[in-house]
Formats: sequence, structure tokens, C-alpha cells
Amino acid sequence: MQENCEVTGCPVRGAIKKICGFSCCWLKRLTCPLNLAIRLVVADIFWKSGTLKLATWSSTLDLFANEYKVPLLPPAIAAYLATGVEIGGSVLLAFGLATRFAGLALLCLVGVIEFTYSHDPDHIYWALLLLVPICYGPGNLSLDYLISLKCCPNNKASCTIEK
Repeated sequence: MQENCEVTGCPVRGAIKKICGFSCCWLKRLTCPLNLAIRLVVADIFWKSGTLKLATWSSTLDLFANEYKVPLLPPAIAAYLATGVEIGGSVLLAFGLATRFAGLALLCLVGVIEFTYSHDPDHIYWALLLLVPICYGPGNLSLDYLISLKCCPNNKASCTIEK
């Protein structure tokens, strides 16, 4: 007589279900801290760039006038806009406030940098990292989540584990 694993109570199938359930549970618990880490890494990149632009503002204006040829914008406006997006977007991203908007603004900035000034492989990584909070939201470790709890208390948490 041949054993059929579809029979209820099969020890092999039960063990596999337990292992998979345990693994999925732990993977789900890692999504919010991982999302926070991604947001902080990307925010750090743009924060450093924005603060460097502010610290050497005359050099920044000179670079935008002579080297960064941003189309359709005067160099001074492009410098103010890029610096504002870098600093403001990084702060919003780090705190998880208006996360998708901030991520989209930074993604647009990455696109402008890539297509007007420098073709750097890092820009692909930045864009991919920015797509995580844009597509999946900031997660529970964010101000967006706290605001959603106040505004919509019946909402299910995005990173909670179903029991």
C-alpha cells in the first residue's frame, strides 16, 4: 500500500507547514525595520549632498551655472530646487512623513542627475531603493503610519502579523 501525503495528519507535510509558517512569520516581522533602514540609507545619501551644497553655496551656484546643465531652468533656480528636494526629501523620508511624495521627488531628482549630468551605476541603486517606500509605503515605523492611526483607526497595520 502506497502512502499518500495528502492524508490529513501526514507528519512530513505538517513539519513543512510549520517550518514555512515560522519562516514567513519572521520574514514579515523584518519588513518594517528593513523599510526603515532603506529609508534612512537613502535619506543619508541625499542629506549629505544637500548639506554640502548649502555649506559651499557659491560653489554650488557656480557648478549649476557651468557644469550641471539642467534644461529648462536657470542655474540659480535649479540649484535652489535641487538643494531643497535633497534636504526636504531626505528629512521627510527619514521620518516617514509624506513618504511616497518625498520618494517620488527624490526619484525625479535622480532621473535629472542621471540624464543631464552623470551616468553613474549608483543612480540605479538609489532609484531601486527609492521604489520600495514609493511602492509599499513607509511601514509602521513612520509618522505616516501614526497619522493614519489617528485619521483611520479601523485601518489594519501594514506590517502586522496575522495570528
